[in-house]
Amino acid sequence: MKLLKDVELYCIKVDYFMWSEEKGDYTDPCYLSIDTKTKLKDGNPANLIIFKEDITPCLRVFDTENEAKEYMNSRIKNPCYCENPRVVKIKYRLETKEWEEI
Repeated sequence: MKLLKDVELYCIKVDYFMWSEEKGDYTDPCYLSIDTKTKLKDGNPANLIIFKEDITPCLRVFDTENEAKEYMNSRIKNPCYCENPRVVKIKYRLETKEWEEI
């Protein structure tokens, strides 16, 4: 049996390439997420890979670090949009009622 206070999951974080007139080129740490709102012509979710700065309900999570590494190695090979892909551990903090990176 698992209790919510003991749940630790794994996700993928990257340093996403960004640009603005004020900063120029820079990177922003982002979590790999899945867009389920965009639909295909048949009405099913397109499940597009997106990157979010915060932990959101659409975060792509894994039960084990190995599962996350396998996913990362199979889908994030030599990316032109980010650097430093890595697996991070997240946990639900009951005190703050939020997920956070540990």
